[in-house]
Amino acid sequence: MLRPLTLVFLLFLFKLTAQAQTEDEYWATWNKNYPQVNILDMLASEKKYADSIEKDPKIPPYYVRTGKYRFEAEYMDETRKIDTAVLSSVKRVHKWFGGDPAQIDNLIKSETLIKVGDQKIWMPVQQNILKAIKEEAKKGEVLMLYCALFNEHTSKNKLYNSLLISEFSK
Repeated sequence: MLRPLTLVFLLFLFKLTAQAQTEDEYWATWNKNYPQVNILDMLASEKKYADSIEKDPKIPPYYVRTGKYRFEAEYMDETRKIDTAVLSSVKRVHKWFGGDPAQIDNLIKSETLIKVGDQKIWMPVQQNILKAIKEEAKKGEVLMLYCALFNEHTSKNKLYNSLLISEFSK
C-alpha cells in the first residue's frame, strides 16, 4: 500500500507530465494553424498586388483578405493607441468574413512596434497578449509572433496590411 506522501508525489509527477504534453500540444496547434513565413516577402507581395490592381481601371479596387502567419520579430518595447484608420479597417475586414465588429473594440486598443529585418512595423495587439509581452519580453528580444492578417485595399487605393498579434513565444 502506498503511503500518503508517496501518493502525493506520484500525483504531482503525473500532473507535471500532463502539463508538459498539454503545452507541447498547445504550440503544435498554433504552429499548424499559423504557417511560418518571411513576413517582409509576404507584405511586399501584397503591395505588388495592390499596385497591379491600381494600374488596371477595369478591376474594381476594393478587396479584402485574411490569413494567419507566424514569424520571428524583434520586440521594440514601444506601444501606442491604435490608429483609428487601422482599427476601422480591421473591423471592416472582420465584418466582411462574418465577424461582429464590436468584438474588435473589446479585443484591440493598442499597437506595438516590432522590427523585422531592418523594417519597423506597428502591429495591433490583443490586450491580454500585450500585457503578457510587457511582462515577459525585453526590448530587443526576438519573439515568435502568431498574427492574424487583416488585408484591405480600399476603393480609394489605400492598402492596409494589419497583422494582429494573437500569441507569441520566446
